[in-house]
Amino acid sequence: SRIDEPWPGHSRTASRTPPSPRTVCVPTIERAYRGPLGGAYAPAVRSVKEADVYGTVGRMKVKPGKMQDVRDNMLDPQGASAKGFRGLHFLVADEGNEAVVAVIFEDKDSYSAMVHDPKTDENFGKLMTLLEGEPSWTDGEWHSSSPA
Repeated sequence: SRIDEPWPGHSRTASRTPPSPRTVCVPTIERAYRGPLGGAYAPAVRSVKEADVYGTVGRMKVKPGKMQDVRDNMLDPQGASAKGFRGLHFLVADEGNEAVVAVIFEDKDSYSAMVHDPKTDENFGKLMTLLEGEPSWTDGEWHSSSPA
């Protein structure tokens, strides 16, 4: 690729953002960030873990004025008592009334047990009253990296 060609990505960052790595092995990440400048974008990634957790990412359109209620619903400490629960991250988009949630469990079985728990159905019913429609969900293995 040529140096003057923009990186693919979001329009606000296309000219300066390197492409995202597609795999979790360190050599691939390092190659992905070398780019046309020979390493100017090398990330400070020191360790990469194989998938050791399972979970979901949910995207939802929130009714006007209900974002705080959705946030409170998603961050309810009772959810943290589920067997195998490892964490939850809740993102409020800068633009629009969109929220994104990432829920992480120690394994697929723990996640599946939470999904089929009657308390989850009850909580989801409350959540749906705050949303403009059904959220979209993507379930799968989490792979992560962390600085040294």
